[in-house]
Amino acid sequence: MDDEFRRYQAAIYTWFATANHAFERGNRWQNMGGIENDLSGGLYNFKSKFKPEIEEFIGEFNLPVSPLYKLANVAYTIRKKRRSKHS
Repeated sequence: MDDEFRRYQAAIYTWFATANHAFERGNRWQNMGGIENDLSGGLYNFKSKFKPEIEEFIGEFNLPVSPLYKLANVAYTIRKKRRSKHS
């Protein structure tokens, strides 16, 4: 990010503008998407500026659908181990 323009806080303006647009169209709330489990993270700090109401849902699940999933997962694990040895 260019430090010269950081003071303009473009991300905050973007969220503010989209929220205003939604409310002008008659919406009563806006979904800002999810946050991490840890409330000390940067994403939460950013979204907390908008006074959000946090709702908890069950979470996410990974459902492998390809028969090659197990093979790909083994290959990925081996690749990760080899790369970490070179660091």
